[in-house]
Amino acid sequence: MKENRNLRDIITKTLADLSNRGYRATYINHHSLIYRNLQQYCSANSINDYSVTAGERFLAEIKRQKPHLKHHTMNEYRMTVRRLNCILTGTEWRPFIEKDVPYTTSCYDNIVKEYEKYLYRKGKTKADVRSHVHTTARFLKFIEQQECLKLSKLTPKHIFSAFKESTHKLGFRGVIGAFLQYAYKYKLIEVNLSLIVPGMLQHIPVPTVYSPEEIEILLESIDRQTELGKRNYAMILIAARLGLRACDIAAMKFGCLHLNTKTIEIVQVKTKQPLTLPLLDDVKYAIYDYINNARPHSSDEQIFLNGRGYGAILPQTISAVVQRAFEKSSIDRKDRKRGSHSLRSSLASALLAEGYNYPTIQKVLGHKEIQSTRSYVKADIEKLRLNALSVPPLAESYEKLLAKSRGAV
Repeated sequence: MKENRNLRDIITKTLADLSNRGYRATYINHHSLIYRNLQQYCSANSINDYSVTAGERFLAEIKRQKPHLKHHTMNEYRMTVRRLNCILTGTEWRPFIEKDVPYTTSCYDNIVKEYEKYLYRKGKTKADVRSHVHTTARFLKFIEQQECLKLSKLTPKHIFSAFKESTHKLGFRGVIGAFLQYAYKYKLIEVNLSLIVPGMLQHIPVPTVYSPEEIEILLESIDRQTELGKRNYAMILIAARLGLRACDIAAMKFGCLHLNTKTIEIVQVKTKQPLTLPLLDDVKYAIYDYINNARPHSSDEQIFLNGRGYGAILPQTISAVVQRAFEKSSIDRKDRKRGSHSLRSSLASALLAEGYNYPTIQKVLGHKEIQSTRSYVKADIEKLRLNALSVPPLAESYEKLLAKSRGAV
């Protein structure tokens, strides 16, 4: 089989690979800009077939034309071309290996080493271990500077002071709380001080929601007489009726459609988890209207192709399609977002309004954690009251801990 050296095809596959790996649209667009420069370079130099050598010549030309380019910017060019070369040669992408930064040292170095071993035994990844241990080592260095030279002498005052000085307060409770649980478990401290580690609530923005009536107006505004209109209508309908992410719609293949069971079965790009959803009649008709009457002839397994008819459509293109559909519709958007995710949160909120509970909505959206589902749902006050929990009484052990803490402070 002849190796495909068509630069346009290689770029399309590279951008699709970035999307499938979960990179953000801004990151992918940055790659697109560099690839556009590469295409212009190849065109100006009559390079018809792309090769690794052509990529190296392009980088050399960039360095010659822009001698004052910053080091990290030039590295971005190199990395972008290297991704392209991986697609060309069929080799697996491997990021550059960064050197490990040593932990902050203190009189607690032995404890830090043992804690690192403990985290590895728990099955945490190297990145997670180093992130946790770096923060813990800085915390222990701080309490050493506060003249706490033995962990058994640790007090709530030391913890609160460390939290106040921390530059990453959002993660402080989780990381330091986990370390103090470890310290209590292995008798390094006498009281479980993890219970009083202060935390900081992360702001969760109110999701953008359109009413079911507005969603219908949006769908009706799409011109379904053109080939692009048929494609766009099918994609937007899937997002509105099933709540699929743009990346999952872009990755959807013919094998995902099961007419015998009337289901759509996918493996989610973001979470790698399987998801089965009903193949609703209007969704089925829209998909097959596109396949039979508008989709260009192509050997691609993905259902939805880009506007030129070669290669799967990109997730950011789907988001752009939804945005343009909102802009062309008569919907009063005000300051609401209008991307494909707004259709996902609109479906979740509509399901809650219809009486479905959070676990059901969680299954529809394919979330692993119920908290992720809650962040997608905009509920009215009455719905919130129905989900309210009574405040549990304080545990006796917690009251004792508070009493000891007041005495220590």
